[in-house]
Amino acid sequence: MWRQVAAVITARIAEGAYPVAGKVPSVVELSTEFGIAASTAQKALTHLKAEGLIRTEVGLGSFVADGSPQLRLWLRADLAVGRTVGGK
Repeated sequence: MWRQVAAVITARIAEGAYPVAGKVPSVVELSTEFGIAASTAQKALTHLKAEGLIRTEVGLGSFVADGSPQLRLWLRADLAVGRTVGGK
């Protein structure tokens, strides 16, 4: 399930719903939205952080990583062929 949540967040980043440097929903917000355990939501965010798509600031939350225009192009190309981040 965490992969699906990560894919939704990735799609929202690619579509601009979460702009670069914009805040990403918290673990609690994701848990509520998707009806999942907090640990599942955290795993999705941890995966996105490892992929370089988000950054976290202790006490502030998670934000879309500052990226070049190439990052957005990569995200859109990846989504266009039906893959999630990392080709999974």
